[in-house]
This record gives sequence, structure tokens and C-alpha cells, in this order.
Amino acid sequence: RLQGDWSSDVCSSDLEALSELIHDDFVYFHDYEMRTKKDWLDGVREGLEMEGKFTDERRILCDTADCYAIQRTANIDEKKYRTTFMALLKDDKLHRAMLQRVEL
Repeated sequence: RLQGDWSSDVCSSDLEALSELIHDDFVYFHDYEMRTKKDWLDGVREGLEMEGKFTDERRILCDTADCYAIQRTANIDEKKYRTTFMALLKDDKLHRAMLQRVEL
């Protein structure tokens, strides 16, 4: 399930498997605030629950062996947001992640 289509019923074993793919020095920034690995995993679960709120409109900003970045539009609480997510890898593990939302 971790590499295919994700559904909103992610179980704890899925998050545990994902957790093993996170680098020991992992840092997560959420709207300019530094957060923990647990915060990021909780955010993954919440993000999956929000999946239906995203539009089909998306842009791949970076897709290389060490970097992945995507920009999407989401409707959250009847407001439209541009959501940018960027992930950086180190030693084949998630090293840095950043999520930023800007109201449109």
C-alpha cells in the first residue's frame, strides 16, 4: 500500500513501515514551523483523509533521485489553498520534508 494508491484507511502497520523509511536526522517543516517525525506521520494520516479535497490540478516541481516536490490546490473549510510539498532524501531515506499552504 505504501507505493500504490493510498486510501484513508491507513493502518498503524503502514505508518510503522513508512517510519522505517525516515532518516534518523529527519526534520519536518509545516507552514514554517519545525515539527517532529511523529508530527509528520500524523500529518500523513490526516493528509490521506483530506485526499478528496484536492483538485486534479497539480504540478510536479522537482522529481529527481534526491528531491521530490509537488504543488496542488485544495479546498479546505470552503477556502481554496495552494499546497506545496517537498521531500529531500539522504541515504535512500526521507531526510527533510516541507509542507506549506497559502490561501488563494
